[in-house]
Amino acid sequence: MCWRPTASKNLQVKLKFGKTSAKKAQDVKTLIPRSGAPRRAPEPVADKKPISHTIVACHITA
Repeated sequence: MCWRPTASKNLQVKLKFGKTSAKKAQDVKTLIPRSGAPRRAPEPVADKKPISHTIVACHITA
């Protein structure tokens, strides 16, 4: 039976991944206000059209 300390490797990988993703999230938070981009998408210009409901009937003829 071979025992390898894989738990410590997984922990180190998860820690490194967490640090890099936290840094990237912080970078995005600081770059968005500097870019002047709007925080929300603009409202649509067209109005919604009313949709009439279609009634589908199944007629069985014998």
